[in-house]
Amino acid sequence: MGGRAAFPGTFDPLTIAHLGIAEAARDHLDLERVDLVVSVVALAKEHKAGLRLEERVAVLELAASTRPWLGWHVTELQLVSDIAEPYYAVIVGADKWAQLHDPSFHDSPADHQAALAKLPRPLIVPRPP
Repeated sequence: MGGRAAFPGTFDPLTIAHLGIAEAARDHLDLERVDLVVSVVALAKEHKAGLRLEERVAVLELAASTRPWLGWHVTELQLVSDIAEPYYAVIVGADKWAQLHDPSFHDSPADHQAALAKLPRPLIVPRPP
């Protein structure tokens, strides 16, 4: 099929599960590339303490260096619909999928519906609970 998928997240820290999910998405859709995309300031996580952005990017770069199909990108964008717009697919956890359907992150119901409408093909990863 080809194409690229965005996998937005904080990756704080990047885990084997993240890499497994990226690889499964690649295999499932026969993707050319999966990009791990980190926002400079993550939506709804603005005050979360953790690894500095530079540290997380260094780990993403290292992971991508051994996987030719894996890329990484840092963005100023926060909304998944904006981050994923140029991609064929977007990988999100079930918790993020629920957040995407929460209109409180948008200025109006029309803005919320427009954001949902521009999402590329979603690949939703189940997450407990």
